Amino acid sequence: MRTRSSTIIAAGIVAALLGGLLVFAYGRNVQGSTASAADATAWVATKDIAPGTSLEKAQGSMAESSVPSGVRPSDAVSGPDALEGKKTVRAVSKGEVITASQFGVTERAEGVGLTVPPKHNAVSVNVGAPQAVARYVQSGDLVNVYASYKGNVQNGDKTITKLVLSNVQVLSNHTAGNTEGTTGEVLLTLALSPSDSEKILFAKENGSLWFGLVSPGDKAASTDGRTFTNAL
Repeated sequence: MRTRSSTIIAAGIVAALLGGLLVFAYGRNVQGSTASAADATAWVATKDIAPGTSLEKAQGSMAESSVPSGVRPSDAVSGPDALEGKKTVRAVSKGEVITASQFGVTERAEGVGLTVPPKHNAVSVNVGAPQAVARYVQSGDLVNVYASYKGNVQNGDKTITKLVLSNVQVLSNHTAGNTEGTTGEVLLTLALSPSDSEKILFAKENGSLWFGLVSPGDKAASTDGRTFTNAL
């Protein structure tokens, strides 16, 4: 009877030891899996980056970091050098992995197609050089768009000048006339949603357009507009 009890006790000890070893091995395996899932490197935004920001300015908001390989985008860049000569085509949030699709070329050769953001149209409008900030607006920049309407008094319409769209991306700029960009016409191609396209085309057909060059990082603006009653 004593021998049988001793056998049962010994078997229990062996089973406990085997169980402990299995738990230990499982824990090491989980740790190994976690480590292997985080061994990928990528460049990550350390702060928010506004659309239209050049690589030179955006580079200070990037840093190399370790990320889980499973969440590393396929077009993640191996370094800022891969984005040379480009600007952000959309806002990049803090913590986002830097990818090639977030940046676009700032200048294109004649005949090369435009990179139009999803759910947007490329819409071109021609205005005088002063209205288009002379030669200073370049592809990749952001602009505010102002419209002036001369109202029909008989119909009760107001004469008004108003900011109609803010932080609009410029896809291209073709300047004709004076090489300094101070005379002649400028043809700007903008990235606009269908609804915003209607606003710009209506203003072009029924009023006049002016553009303001936006400082990178500025948030979208809004105004109440100016009429003869509040112009001063």
